[in-house]
Amino acid sequence: MSIDGTVNVDVGAAFYSASQGGLTIGSTGVVNVYSANTSNVFTGNGIIVNGSLTVASGAFLETTNGLNVSSSGTATINGNFFAENGNVSGSGNILVNGGSIYNTTDGTAGGAKTGVAFTGTNTITIENGATIYSNGSGTATINFGATNGAANSLIVTGSGGTFTTPITNFGAGDQIAFAGYTNPVTAPTVTSNGNGSYSVVLTGSGVTLSNVKFTSAITAQITSNGNGTVNVPGITDSTNPNDQLGECFLPGTAIATPHGAALVETLQPGDLVTTIVQGAPVAKPVKWVGYRHVKPGDLIDDSAHPVRIKANAFADGVPARDLLITSEHCILAGGGLIPARLLVNGRSIISDTSISSFTYYHVELADHAILLAEGLAVESYLDTGNRGNFANAPVPSLRPALAVRISAPHEAQPAAPILVTPGSVKPVWEALNERAGILGLRRSVAAPALTYDADLHLVTAKGAVVLPLRLTADKAWFVLPEGTETVSLVSRTARPCDTIAAYIDDRRALGVSVGEIKLHIGSNVILTTSHLSATDLAGWHAVEGPSHRWTSGRAELRLPKTARAATGILEVNILQAGPYIADVSPERAVAA
Repeated sequence: MSIDGTVNVDVGAAFYSASQGGLTIGSTGVVNVYSANTSNVFTGNGIIVNGSLTVASGAFLETTNGLNVSSSGTATINGNFFAENGNVSGSGNILVNGGSIYNTTDGTAGGAKTGVAFTGTNTITIENGATIYSNGSGTATINFGATNGAANSLIVTGSGGTFTTPITNFGAGDQIAFAGYTNPVTAPTVTSNGNGSYSVVLTGSGVTLSNVKFTSAITAQITSNGNGTVNVPGITDSTNPNDQLGECFLPGTAIATPHGAALVETLQPGDLVTTIVQGAPVAKPVKWVGYRHVKPGDLIDDSAHPVRIKANAFADGVPARDLLITSEHCILAGGGLIPARLLVNGRSIISDTSISSFTYYHVELADHAILLAEGLAVESYLDTGNRGNFANAPVPSLRPALAVRISAPHEAQPAAPILVTPGSVKPVWEALNERAGILGLRRSVAAPALTYDADLHLVTAKGAVVLPLRLTADKAWFVLPEGTETVSLVSRTARPCDTIAAYIDDRRALGVSVGEIKLHIGSNVILTTSHLSATDLAGWHAVEGPSHRWTSGRAELRLPKTARAATGILEVNILQAGPYIADVSPERAVAA
């Protein structure tokens, strides 16, 4: 069947060409597919485009024998194009503008997405959040275009080998993900091909991208390592054992959908995902997919690295393979949602400090829900006021820090209670830790030696160190030099989550808990309690009660004016100290 005029396939309509041997769009022909939620099936010899083919946003086009765009033709895919076991070929230009091109594993529209063979000499430009699936073969050029805040994605399916398809204009925010690749990356290397293109070897994974051209901004920053390889910002400076290279290459967490697993970065608004409601699977549409890239220095403490949940950590096949999530991402366990950081045991669940540059995604539904990631029940995105943390948020923040989420706004209620107290989390932690032992998993890092020695001392305004005159279990006495106005009470610090267990939801660096402070001058005793209430003293944590307050390791003490003219004895009541990590001590100046 040949078309030389204009054909519009409107909403609710279906266009079939089964008996005419496929569809040919002549050089003056125009076909616009507007239909939404309807299969527009072209069979026989597929579609040959010598004129113009446009698939509108939200529309769905299917062909049983591929798409051929000639040098005089153009194809614009704003919606979804299902190749149904066919190839994409020809020599004309194809623009995928926020849409997708894919095949499926079972040849049906609802099957799990897989790669297409791009066998022509076409230039296929993907822009504004577009996603295309490649089976790893082909000669067409994949060109990364503009973005609107959503990443442009090339998903490569297979099991390894050399990917020869030319890739051009690859830059920050773009991504290449690998589905079906099980071997981890140990050391990505890049070498110049001498013609402006580069070969990227994902060492350990069996994957080589042999023809990659970067954006001019990245190319200008490429430097030689002096050994035949080059350093590419965002790639070689960010080794990741999960097929992720800095901000660019993502491993692809498998999210359960009614049609099989889908990579999280390929999900789009309107896609159906599988949620768990009262123990049963229920399909619900995606509302929004947020993403953000994190590089060293953006975040601190636990948020600076993802949490790795090893395969089988919760049960056999749960998760099905190692799962990486952010430390605040909640897991359904123990009757509620528990932040991943509270379950870290150093064995089956670890904070992966080898990864300091990564991109994370959150999937939002109409309501907070439970998803299956690699078979593990985890939460969907819950808007607690941090939407601005994401790169594609309506108003993104500039280098925002991740806030600890304890409760949600009234209008964004969690799908299950959020559990953070030791009483509710400890039983889950202990069960997972016991299972890690059964699995034969050892600590990735040896448990640190602990001490209750606070290494307590004073430091004067001039930097002199004053060691204790006397120490007991709950008190310390110091001789103050004459004229002292302020001193700092210095000690070791430790976070209870590090020295006791991760299920202790206290990430503060605690020094010592201080009660009363007395200043002895001759026979006079001056009681000072300003440290228990003053909000402008440096080195103190927030006031918790009227009788004690924790220091943060270097706490400022202001002495009464009446005591500054004479030498005195400072008596400090220490209510609690430690445990601390033994090999971490405060720095000292010169002893007084």
